Amino acid sequence: MNSITLVGYIGAEPEGKTTKNGKAATTISIGNQRKDANGQKTTDWFDCIAYGKTGEVILQYCHKGDKLGIVGEVQIRKWNDKETGHERKMYIVLIDKIEFISSKRQDTPPSDMPFET
Repeated sequence: MNSITLVGYIGAEPEGKTTKNGKAATTISIGNQRKDANGQKTTDWFDCIAYGKTGEVILQYCHKGDKLGIVGEVQIRKWNDKETGHERKMYIVLIDKIEFISSKRQDTPPSDMPFET
């Protein structure tokens, strides 16, 4: 089973794109705090992508600083670095569901808005 649940803050304004197949895609970065081995607080950043309706809802209603809960799966993207030739990896969370936790704005989505793709 490949499943991840995160609660954190959006680190930058969501970015909307269209895939080569014409599908709407929205990318966000979620910051999640934890204590490191020395007991100091540190923030881990998770790159996330939402497709379809979920991506459209995020793009329309979510902003930098909003607290969001997400459920999704982890995908590993691999490529060869053009400069060094070394294999590189990037872990991305593919968002399946979202939950708005808090926002300082008034333009939050209506309660009947679908939050799943």
